[in-house]
Amino acid sequence: MRSKESTADHEIGMTVLDPAPPELWDRVCARCPYATPFHTRWWAEAMLATFPNLRIATRAYLFADGTVAILPLMQHRAGAGGLFRGYESMFPGVYGGILAEGDLSEAQVRRIYASLCGRRTAWVRLFGNPYAPWGVPEAFRSTLSFTQALRLSGEFKDVWRQFSRGNRSNIRKALRSGLQVTLAQSEDDYAQYYAAYQDALRRWGERATSRYPFALFRLLCHQDSQRVRLWLVRKSEVVVGGILVLYHNRHAVYWHGAFVAAFFEYRPSNLVHAEAIRDACERGYQWYDFNPSGGHAGVVRFKHSFHPQVLYFHTAEIAGAPLYRLYARGRERLRMLVRAPSREAARG
Repeated sequence: MRSKESTADHEIGMTVLDPAPPELWDRVCARCPYATPFHTRWWAEAMLATFPNLRIATRAYLFADGTVAILPLMQHRAGAGGLFRGYESMFPGVYGGILAEGDLSEAQVRRIYASLCGRRTAWVRLFGNPYAPWGVPEAFRSTLSFTQALRLSGEFKDVWRQFSRGNRSNIRKALRSGLQVTLAQSEDDYAQYYAAYQDALRRWGERATSRYPFALFRLLCHQDSQRVRLWLVRKSEVVVGGILVLYHNRHAVYWHGAFVAAFFEYRPSNLVHAEAIRDACERGYQWYDFNPSGGHAGVVRFKHSFHPQVLYFHTAEIAGAPLYRLYARGRERLRMLVRAPSREAARG
């Protein structure tokens, strides 16, 4: 581990620990009220194990006033045989950004993000956190995004009354149709869910915004059930779909879901979310987050039937160092030169 402190760092009393010590990362995540499952070390390690082209690059920041901050990061190879690096907080397009023990000033937040912009930096992508008390610096090109989340207070019956009439009717229909919700207990259960996911991918085709290998689900299967729960929907003992919910501190976050199209008429999605929300209420979570909907209006409408709040945050990107921009322009010119003879040959 190397400790770095530049002149600019010294002016605000900041020391960077790169990489972040694991025990410090865990401690800040455990104490920070707006930390989500995607900020945790176990999530980053699952991503690394599934996508070996990535590297964990999380940093810790120690300030003279005693404040400790963590910036969860994954590092990508971004060109020139790994000379240039891209950073993402957090992969794969999930909540990221700074966590802290204590309050950070705007200057401290700016300095943390500025520390990423080294000579070998190709780009930095930041997916914001709707629960964090700060946004992203002006240096980033930002886009406003939103999630839909239920604030859980009191008993499930109080949350149930907030559901739309149509949603409650669909949940009752699912129960009358014989659907049952169970928790996955084994790797075979996860494999049955993955088969439903494959069915959904075939249905979505090119509209699918992501495709995950079974290796990731196998890793999540072996996580503590206090962190990960796969809620399965069965009809006549056959798995017809389910949702995967992640848990940390105050947050239960719906991350992944898939259902077999032939069973849509029984409303399995309505039922399984209701059961996961019931469980989150009983276990004392403050938020059930449906996660952003990727611009799919129909998905937004479905989530709206649970009467969630709309929480806004920014996704942002900062351009790389001048050296990388020079490299990228040169690479593009070389590609154009290589393609030019091919076009000439085609015309001939």
